[in-house]
Amino acid sequence: VCFVDSPPPIHKRSPATAPPDIEHVAELEQQLEATQTELQAAIHSLETSNEEQKAVSEEALSANEEYQSTNEELLTSKEELQSMNEELTALNSQLQETLERQRTTASDLQNILYSTDVATIFLDLDLDIRFFTPATKSLFNIIPTDIGRPLADLNSLAADSNLLTDARTVLQTLSPIEREIQAKDGLWYIRRILPYRAQDDRVEGVVITFADITERRRTADALETAKREAQQANIAKSRFLAAASHDLRQPMQALSLMRGVLAKKIREAKLEEALALVTR
Repeated sequence: VCFVDSPPPIHKRSPATAPPDIEHVAELEQQLEATQTELQAAIHSLETSNEEQKAVSEEALSANEEYQSTNEELLTSKEELQSMNEELTALNSQLQETLERQRTTASDLQNILYSTDVATIFLDLDLDIRFFTPATKSLFNIIPTDIGRPLADLNSLAADSNLLTDARTVLQTLSPIEREIQAKDGLWYIRRILPYRAQDDRVEGVVITFADITERRRTADALETAKREAQQANIAKSRFLAAASHDLRQPMQALSLMRGVLAKKIREAKLEEALALVTR
């Protein structure tokens, strides 16, 4: 909307006043032309602004469409994230349950290993200590900080010079090795070395166990001693019986001869009685 000052109407004047009116009209025409020029410039500027406004509006519509598309993608992503979050929550619950079961299993195994009297040492592929039970202290000078150290660095309390050699042999052949060894305190142990296998059946070291067989060894020694004594007693008895049989053989022969003579006399006496009866 434009407001333009319109010039006042021109009234017919007398010829005497004509020249001033002509000058005034010329001035008004100049003002009108300037106003028209300004009006054309304003219209052109308005058209340009209108075109710019249309371009801005189109850009705004395009941006709005992009925003809507982005919003839809965000909503889709949000739904996917919610679904992934639910899956992660379910997996987290499963992991928590699995972890709890593993903790329980580890606690059970630890209690079993710690409650048994069997000394057990776990070694890796380099024969470094991975784990040991408290009963192992009766055979090695070992402390908890020795985990990770080579077994060869420890001082053994048993006469077992073939321990490391047997461990390397088990790693190479994967066949268990069993030996009886005697500790410095006189106790006897049966030492077993077996491969340490992971869940995928991969060998990751060896397991060494020491079971106390002192009572069994003492019982076996006592049985062996009793067996030897029984054998010696049997030999002595056989010798005694042989000697007694030789000593009794002569009297028995004499008794046998006397019995034969007596039997012969009895038969003769009976025969005589029979003949006497027949004669009568």
